[in-house]
Amino acid sequence: MTEETEAPVGSSAIIILLIAGAIALVYYLKLPPSESQLLTQKAVLTNVKWQSQYRKGGTDYWLELSFLNYKNIMTVKGVNYSRLKIYEFKNEINYYDTLTIKYKDNNIYFLSKNDKPYISSVNR
Repeated sequence: MTEETEAPVGSSAIIILLIAGAIALVYYLKLPPSESQLLTQKAVLTNVKWQSQYRKGGTDYWLELSFLNYKNIMTVKGVNYSRLKIYEFKNEINYYDTLTIKYKDNNIYFLSKNDKPYISSVNR
């Protein structure tokens, strides 16, 4: 008499759900780009807008920045916003200051003034 061992159907379903969950999590979190994917630029700040949007389940906050000679509005949002040194930013950065930014698709991932970082979420 031979006994065949079969994996229970439940364990296959669990593995599939774990893989699908991992893929969804990576897509949802949108891991930040690597250092080599970012553009670095020195830019003169012309406008700052602190934004928020109420939604079911919480409030989203982000920062919109405008720069001289750059037509698009740049944003600091999500994880990058949570890493922003807000108090220092508000007290030490003024209009027409020259900032160093690292960005991709109008999203700022690194921001500094005179080599002092105010936001840094780039893996070094």
